[in-house]
This record gives sequence, C-alpha cells and structure tokens, in this order.
Amino acid sequence: MNGLSDIVNGILKSADEEISAIKAEAKAETEKIMLQAKETSDAESSELLKNTEIEAARILKNTADTINAEKRLLLLSAKQEIVGNMLSAAKEKLMNLSGEAYETLLLGLLKKNIKSGRCVAHFSSGDNISESFLDSFKKIAGDAGCLLEIGQSSDSFKKGFTLAYPYPDGEKIENCSFDRLFDSGFLELCDKAADILFK
Repeated sequence: MNGLSDIVNGILKSADEEISAIKAEAKAETEKIMLQAKETSDAESSELLKNTEIEAARILKNTADTINAEKRLLLLSAKQEIVGNMLSAAKEKLMNLSGEAYETLLLGLLKKNIKSGRCVAHFSSGDNISESFLDSFKKIAGDAGCLLEIGQSSDSFKKGFTLAYPYPDGEKIENCSFDRLFDSGFLELCDKAADILFK
C-alpha cells in the first residue's frame, strides 16, 4: 500500500503543483487585465475629464455670449427710447411753432421742395398765414420757375403745406406737412440722433 500511497501522494502533489501554477497564471492574467483596465480607465477618465472641461468652457462661453447679447439688446432698447423721446419732443416743438418762426420754416421747406412748372399750394386749415408770408412764398416759387397758386386750406394735416403739380395723367403731390416729413425721415433722424448721442 505504500506504493499506492506514494502514487496517490505523487498525483496529489502534482495536482497541487498544477493548481498552484494555474492559480499563479490566473493571478498574473488577472493582474495584467486589471492593469490594462486601469490604464484604459485612466485614459478614458482623462478623455472624459478633458471633454467635460471643453463642454464646460463651451457652456460658459455660450452663457457669456447670451448675457452680452442681452446687455446689448437692453442698451439698444434704452437708446431707441431716448432717441424716440427726443424726436417726439422735437416734433411737438415744431407742431407748436407759430408766427415768424413757423413762416420762416415753411419758406425754407418751399425752397428745398419747389419745382418749376405750375402748382397749387395748400396750407393747413389751422394755419393763420399772413399776406406778407404769402407774397414771400410766391416770390420763392417764381424765382424757381414755378407759377404758384394758393388753393383751399386742408384738414388732412396740421402743419406745413402740400404742392400739387398737375400732369396729363393726374396730380403729383409734394407733401411738405410736418407729419409726412417726420414719417418719411424718421429712420434717418433716428440714425443721426443716435450718432450725435452715442458715438
């Protein structure tokens, strides 16, 4: 039995050695896999951290851009309100002009807008126009080569005048009413006012 016992012990010893070798190989393989996993994890973590930092920087930039855009819009809105208020005040002042100041302004508008030919001028029904003003008005028109007639007063505008030029296919109206002048030149006036105030 000693021989059998030796054989069994030899088999067990050989099995133990084989198990130890398998365990050592498995341990080495496990350590190798763990090391690779750690390296991959570190690389992925580093990449993830880098991507997170890039994304955070992008979000911060977008937030800053949005805040700056909102600030610019608020500033623009405030400037537009200032310009609008200023132009409203200027229009109100013009609408309240009377006497010599008003007549001088109308004569200046006529000089700028009169054309040669024949035309009929219509003033606002609310205007109190003097004879001396009408003489000056007709003289300016005559100097520009225009045969001017004074037509009926109009209720369609408050201040200023219109010039009606008859043509074979109908009248051409040059509208020099203050409302029309402000409406047609409003954007240009806004730009000029903004340039003066904010540059």
